[in-house]
Amino acid sequence: LGVVVAGLSGVVSGTLSFSFESSASIGWSNPSAGTSYDWTHHSGTTPSYNTGPPLGAADGRFYIYTETSSPRPLGENYSLGYDGSGCAELIGSVHFSYHMYGAAVGTLVVRDGDGSVAWSRSGAVDDQWHRASVELLSTRFTFVGVPGSSSDGDIAVDDVAVQCVASPSPPSPSPSPDPPSSNALNSTGVTSSPLTAGNGTDTNSSGNGTDG
Repeated sequence: LGVVVAGLSGVVSGTLSFSFESSASIGWSNPSAGTSYDWTHHSGTTPSYNTGPPLGAADGRFYIYTETSSPRPLGENYSLGYDGSGCAELIGSVHFSYHMYGAAVGTLVVRDGDGSVAWSRSGAVDDQWHRASVELLSTRFTFVGVPGSSSDGDIAVDDVAVQCVASPSPPSPSPSPDPPSSNALNSTGVTSSPLTAGNGTDTNSSGNGTDG
């Protein structure tokens, strides 16, 4: 799983499924080559005793796992990233099966495209596959396996479903403020009213303009 294969035509809204039946799964790779170990593509049980899936994959025949036996030095992380190439816009969530069993199981982490931890689980669970769902809203994500204190700590992942979603719509612009009213207060605090043109007569005089 060290090479990224050309991606699918992007899906805006829908689910992409990966059961790792091929060792070259579309869009998957080790995103930090040289600084962490690749996950191992495998079928059946793992070589180490009392760790790893006892009956093989959660779906199909193959799965991926962190092989913690020698010559792998303890303390080295295992990274496997999905580049989001199958989604036209964003990854809304990821759903996957995981197996964490053994005397020295470490931690399984899901990091979003910014490197933030979106989900994690530490320590042995039991000798069964379990299902997890993680909300992301990201362009990509990475599985990180952090080994424990010995080789009895294989962590396996299988049957990954990536939910593609459209990017959120931008917020609507705020409405423009209303123009000031013609009856608005002026700077002195007095209400201003428009002037009205008269007919030239003095409205304070009564009569028809003659002295009586």
